[in-house]
Amino acid sequence: MVYNWYFIFHINEFNGDLFGLPLVYSKTRTYNLDGIGEKKIISGKAAYYYIVYEGVHLGFNASSVLNEDRVFEFGGYAMYQKNGNFYLGVPQ
Repeated sequence: MVYNWYFIFHINEFNGDLFGLPLVYSKTRTYNLDGIGEKKIISGKAAYYYIVYEGVHLGFNASSVLNEDRVFEFGGYAMYQKNGNFYLGVPQ
């Protein structure tokens, strides 16, 4: 399937640090997706980094994403990771 890719977050947004940032949490944000319009998207980290779009949950195991390009397809959508950047794939 061919997707339009939209940047959603960088891995550093969800990595805890020595200053007490939580290691597990999520964010709901409104994105203006070109050609689609405004959509609320949930992104976060637990044991995996994830994106929830239109009720479809996409994710990668948190310990397996570093230094690897990955694509995960499910429910008609996709999630792509490269260099710590996570993208949502919506079918063209």
